[in-house]
Amino acid sequence: DVDAASDTMDYYQDGKDVLHMLAASGKPEDQTPMLISKITDIEFNPPWRIPADIAEKELFPKEQRDPGYFAREQIVKGPSAAVPLVQQAGSKGALGQVKFEFDNAYGVYLHDTPAKAAFAHDAREVSHGCVRLQHAVDLAKMLLNGVSGWSPDHIDQLIATNDTQTVNLPKPAPVMLLYWTAYVQNGRVVFGPDPYGWDDIL
Repeated sequence: DVDAASDTMDYYQDGKDVLHMLAASGKPEDQTPMLISKITDIEFNPPWRIPADIAEKELFPKEQRDPGYFAREQIVKGPSAAVPLVQQAGSKGALGQVKFEFDNAYGVYLHDTPAKAAFAHDAREVSHGCVRLQHAVDLAKMLLNGVSGWSPDHIDQLIATNDTQTVNLPKPAPVMLLYWTAYVQNGRVVFGPDPYGWDDIL
């Protein structure tokens, strides 16, 4: 359960909130959509397959201004015009140590991040539309709890190798990206931030 308005994530088991963390959603110009889907795959040490619009607007200009930027950031040529650049997995990888994939029409996903500074701020709308998670590895371990061969120790060992590996969840996990600016908590109505200005539309 991700709330893009408050930039938080909660994982529920048997109706109980068992994992709460901060999140960082899309910038007002790159809004995180609302959707309901199911997490089907977890990718450890994920490379960032950089979409063409981000590459053209942001990264190619950076390399032109600062030759050597791609080499320092471990960015290499991608496989297609739609994905012209790929940032390799590792310490520089923008997706951190784990990525959660689910079917949706927007091309968004949940992922870890090496850039933890955003979690120190109240306003955390900093991404291109995907959602960064404060404790993504903890979520991966919970989703793989009880799956043969995927103990927490094994996950830690795999992450340490920097090798990319995708795990298909035997039982897909429901995921909701929501936007709550008003909700009931402990019997009271709470009004939260509206970073995208959607309340005016409603």
